[in-house]
Amino acid sequence: MTLLRVALLGSGAVTNVLYRPALQEVRDEIEVVGVADLKLQSAGQLLKEFPSAKFFTKYQSMLEELRPDAAIVALPHFLHKPASVDALRMGINVFCEKPMAMSSAECDQIEAAALETGGVFSVNLLRRRFPSVREIKRMVDAQALGALISFEITEGAPYGWPAMSFSFFERSVSGGGVLIDSGVHALDLLQWWLGEIEVAEFLDDAGPTGVECDCVAELYASGARGSLRMSRSVELPNVYRLQFERGWIEWDHDDGTQFRFSSDRQTTVEATVKCETWWSTGSRFTFVLAEQLRTFARACHGQSAAGLVLGGEARKSVDIITRCYSKRKELAIAE
Repeated sequence: MTLLRVALLGSGAVTNVLYRPALQEVRDEIEVVGVADLKLQSAGQLLKEFPSAKFFTKYQSMLEELRPDAAIVALPHFLHKPASVDALRMGINVFCEKPMAMSSAECDQIEAAALETGGVFSVNLLRRRFPSVREIKRMVDAQALGALISFEITEGAPYGWPAMSFSFFERSVSGGGVLIDSGVHALDLLQWWLGEIEVAEFLDDAGPTGVECDCVAELYASGARGSLRMSRSVELPNVYRLQFERGWIEWDHDDGTQFRFSSDRQTTVEATVKCETWWSTGSRFTFVLAEQLRTFARACHGQSAAGLVLGGEARKSVDIITRCYSKRKELAIAE
């Protein structure tokens, strides 16, 4: 198969922590031909590891000059929509870092460009590929424990991402705080498991123009009420709990292979999904992203896109977030 010529838009923390090692794993299918960033320094290691890649300070100039087969959009959130639309309209396929965009209206524009051009557009929502997550979906779809009664999701810890700019902390650039950053993963899984999500109430500590550090959403899914709590300030249990008529399922967030369930409300089963050993190592994020990039490369060559999270699916979590922000109320902070 001909190597897919890929240009990287952005060389910040997510590119250096996740994409750089994943792209090393897929050199047999993907060639990195360009890197665009405002700072040459942040692209330094990438350019060492991919010496044939050219550096640009403007992604538009890079796309115009190199005309790659595909672009990886790993820019601040406010640039996901314009960069994706620009690339698609130039006949360039797009693999976009989450979230797909900052609002439902922006998702509409990306989807329109993908439909117009016939380009492949996919979003990095990698938790869907975890064997544990897929087994939970299989159990939910089969109604193995009966109908859903309630659900509770908690995810949070003091902020520790090695951010290389202030883009996460300015609403005009990020689109919001913890909900649109980490919460996009939680809401994507929740709607993938349970179906359409309705927002009953949303509270956060953002103030009128800031970004939320803590938030609580009261939600409905499959006729059941549940809650999502996210935090960048305190350690939370980091557990997803689904309660059913005949038992429950619990998943510790980001565990690639294990979850717990009960079918009698008394006995807890510690389940481990049989899969490759790397799913239980710290390298699982590198390998799962590499898997996605391989599938993306093959889809760009006209093969199946099965396994990719395309625009119509990726936007569902953004739609929920848009509804949450539209209902925002102030979250009282305990003293």
